Amino acid sequence: DKEVTEQPQQALYSKQEINVEIAELISDGGKSKGEPIKEMKFLFEKMLGVIRTVTFTQTASFFLINHYKNELVLQAIISERSDALNGVRKIPLGGDLLSQIVKEGKPQIIRNINPNAELDLFPYYSKPLGTKSFVGVPIYYRDSIIGILCADSQKDNAYDEYSMNFFIHFSKVFNFFLENYTEKCELLVDSKVLQKIDEIRREFYSPTFKFNESIKNISHSLISLFDFTTAGI
Repeated sequence: DKEVTEQPQQALYSKQEINVEIAELISDGGKSKGEPIKEMKFLFEKMLGVIRTVTFTQTASFFLINHYKNELVLQAIISERSDALNGVRKIPLGGDLLSQIVKEGKPQIIRNINPNAELDLFPYYSKPLGTKSFVGVPIYYRDSIIGILCADSQKDNAYDEYSMNFFIHFSKVFNFFLENYTEKCELLVDSKVLQKIDEIRREFYSPTFKFNESIKNISHSLISLFDFTTAGI
């Protein structure tokens, strides 16, 4: 009889153990479900978190532009130095880096930042942090700039052409969600308006109809539905 030597079975793969908490895999987005503005903010913050994860980013932020008032309106921001954020939500367009992108309409990578000008260039900080790199991409909607996606870093030359391509692709995702959430908000407002019209119609034909009270109710309805401070007839 021939002696048979059993060969060890070759491993099909190798596995690396990574310590990840299960809680990190569970979405907590349900808290804002049904409220478009809160949904959008939650989503944008998660997307900014992705930017910070895959780049050497200190702070990532997203601003919408109010062209009528010439100001930037902060929608979402994530930073490893939250203690240095000034908490200002509305920033007038001026000489900062974000405003330059709005004026020129083109993506920008900034390096060699003068430490003495840091607070003038980054209007969302309350104190200098030694920021050395910046990248910003305009977000277009129907051929108009409606927002700015930007990030900064304490690392020299933190952003390059590869980073820029990544940000440009991300800006298109922001554009997509903005368009969809805008439509969702408009539908929600339309639904509320129709509901209010129906309520007013029923009130008008009610035996207890009072003109002055109805006018007040209509004015309060307008204020609750739209961004009005005062409404009247």
